Amino acid sequence: MKADERAEERRHANTPDSLQLWSRIVSELLSTPGVQQAGLLVHFYSGDLEQETIEPLRKTVRASDFERSLQRIEEDQLLMAAS
Repeated sequence: MKADERAEERRHANTPDSLQLWSRIVSELLSTPGVQQAGLLVHFYSGDLEQETIEPLRKTVRASDFERSLQRIEEDQLLMAAS
């Protein structure tokens, strides 16, 4: 996949519908008995999956702040919502 195609996908990934969708999925996960945290990791692969090193920066927010924080998520950030 070319860099310009990845950039186009990133623009579409931050549309309100996508943010609401992912926020709803994380919220549903948090409503599962025994689940105290759930989150998303953003990473754009540039090589083979087996050889790609990811060292995410973890950030935990309240579930009520997850969608707002998701709007500002950066690459290689693990954004967690806590119930």
